[in-house]
Amino acid sequence: MAVDNKKNYPNNAYYFPQAVDVLKAMKVALKEFGGDDESSEKGTVKDDKKEEAVTEKKEEKKEKDKKTEKAEDKENKNDDKKEKKTDKKDKTEKKDKKEEKKTDKKEKTEKKEKKDDKKEEKKDKKEKLDKKEKSEKKEEKKQKEGKKDTKSKDSKKEEKKEKKSDGEKVIYTQTKFSKYIPNFLEIQKRW
Repeated sequence: MAVDNKKNYPNNAYYFPQAVDVLKAMKVALKEFGGDDESSEKGTVKDDKKEEAVTEKKEEKKEKDKKTEKAEDKENKNDDKKEKKTDKKDKTEKKDKKEEKKTDKKEKTEKKEKKDDKKEEKKDKKEKLDKKEKSEKKEEKKQKEGKKDTKSKDSKKEEKKEKKSDGEKVIYTQTKFSKYIPNFLEIQKRW
């Protein structure tokens, strides 16, 4: 069937109507020329029966859906209970793990402290031994040389007075008490 699109569609002569357009045209034709009344009446009766069947099917589906929803709700509740139980177990396990970690950390810190204390003790012992050795060596040298330091307190005071008179600051030497008293030199200077 030849179609003259140039008359109907002057802007696009190559247009070919789509299926949707054909259906619209057929509906318009039925309205204008009128269809069989009998077929339309039979169609309504059939349509009513179809509608009833469809509604019955929908109702059945709804009932089935309700039953399945109830079953799913029960399953969900059971799952929730199980999840809660597992959550409680998980929480207790987590707490136990945290406590274990804390105890492990405490043990590690204690071990480190013990190691540090041992190291410090070893260092102190080495220092003491070194000091003893040095003092012994000094004594041996003094004995060999035959020189002993026999300055009296008066001579030391005189030296200090000479230094003061020269305008120089007196430098105090540390004594055995300076180890036990913090800032011993500063306190001594204030006197």
